[in-house]
Amino acid sequence: MNKTSRALLLLLSLATLGAVFVAAKDVLAAAPLCSTSDHPIGDSAGDNETASDDTSTCPPPEPPAPLTCELDEWDDLTETSQWLHARIGWYEDEWDEHLQVKNVKDLEFVFWNDVCEEFKTFLTHKGWTQESWNEQVHQRAGACQVRKWSELSEQSQAEYEEQGLTEDEWNSDRWIHNRDDADAILWEDICDSYREQLQARGWNEEAWNDDDGTKMTFYNEAELDWEELSEDRRQQFINDGFTERKYQRSMRGTEAGSHNDILAPAGKPFDPRVLSLAVPEVQALNFTHLATLDIEVGLVDSIPDEDSESFVEIAPLGEYVKRVQAGEKHTYAQMEDNDRFTGKLWNPIGSKVMKYLGAAIESSELVTNGHYKREWMDLDNDAYDWAMFLGGKGTKTAMHFDTDAFSFLYVVEGKKRVVMLENTGLVNETRFNVSSFFHGSAWTDLNILEPKNQPEGTVVMDVGPGQGVMIPHRAWHSVENLEHTIAYALRIM
Repeated sequence: MNKTSRALLLLLSLATLGAVFVAAKDVLAAAPLCSTSDHPIGDSAGDNETASDDTSTCPPPEPPAPLTCELDEWDDLTETSQWLHARIGWYEDEWDEHLQVKNVKDLEFVFWNDVCEEFKTFLTHKGWTQESWNEQVHQRAGACQVRKWSELSEQSQAEYEEQGLTEDEWNSDRWIHNRDDADAILWEDICDSYREQLQARGWNEEAWNDDDGTKMTFYNEAELDWEELSEDRRQQFINDGFTERKYQRSMRGTEAGSHNDILAPAGKPFDPRVLSLAVPEVQALNFTHLATLDIEVGLVDSIPDEDSESFVEIAPLGEYVKRVQAGEKHTYAQMEDNDRFTGKLWNPIGSKVMKYLGAAIESSELVTNGHYKREWMDLDNDAYDWAMFLGGKGTKTAMHFDTDAFSFLYVVEGKKRVVMLENTGLVNETRFNVSSFFHGSAWTDLNILEPKNQPEGTVVMDVGPGQGVMIPHRAWHSVENLEHTIAYALRIM
């Protein structure tokens, strides 16, 4: 080979090598920056947690060629598998609706033992193990992990041994998903992120370790056992048809929500605004109509810095309408949350609010802008609740937030001032002094109706007849009647 031929061959080789380098560079630029293995193994998230909260930076890789398979039906899973998956929010019906697996993403909430073999082979080849995969499932479901047994204090180890817990049992499952997982763990051993959640609900070290809800930082009904309720609240539950068993079942359900939960809030940005809706069937439920009803209703105090969760008086509705029109301003009528008075009001009021206000909402801009989810239209009536608020000029509702997935307040007669503040999560919930926490609502002792008490970002809206406002999930709000006012609400619980 002469010099010219060797030179041409060298140039060709260099050109080929350059093309390969460019192609490789493009592939690397498009790929996520992951660890040397193809799965993210969480780093330490603090002294009390061993898994990172960020599981999205390095998702499981998809196979180069399409793989499909089908999971076992729920009834064919082992009892252990059923328990594990129920713990992170799966229900039997939902599981059986998602048996078809078309990609790795479909397996994000499936534990290793139940991953179909075709995908398990691929994931093993990419470096996943049963331990690392299950760790990621727990993390995606929002769980945190407590310390290993060897990292616990001698006092903690002695306490758990006294409970009959061994080192192997402790180390076999250190994940906290919900209250049931945390109940037997001492305050100091609960992972930091979950302990912050408990603090936001009013728990402190003494109350938690003594298992005594009466020692909590503030009254939180959702965390209390039947015998720990205040006497007036327990009597009100009894009046509303609750027994101890019914109360425990309704208040202490699992915290693990389904990862595909239709009842989850819409999650849209905080953007409250007044919306005009013509609902003649509901607008007919005015003072004139209510004055004709001889049905008892419950009255609550109108105090701008205290909760209004307990009735202070019972009065016939027609008679109370006359009191309001005569200037009553110390109480207002509040019917909500299926209390014992709403049953008798269902035919003349509740059924119309649910039917006609619901239809108006479903054809409004709340659907097109995503604040009211289209799938909510298919929910049974059991998922909905209605409420009535009737009060004289100057009556007020103190600052609080509600846990409803959706809530729309509609004024029929009079005018309300609604003062609202975005609630960005647990951190912001503790931004104010929570004075009481009832099932479905938290109350503060801050009178946010006073302009001097309104933090930056406060939204003030006046809502008149034929107008309504959506109150976002957990948004802090307080209300004042600027005139004698009747309003109704439609909610998804």
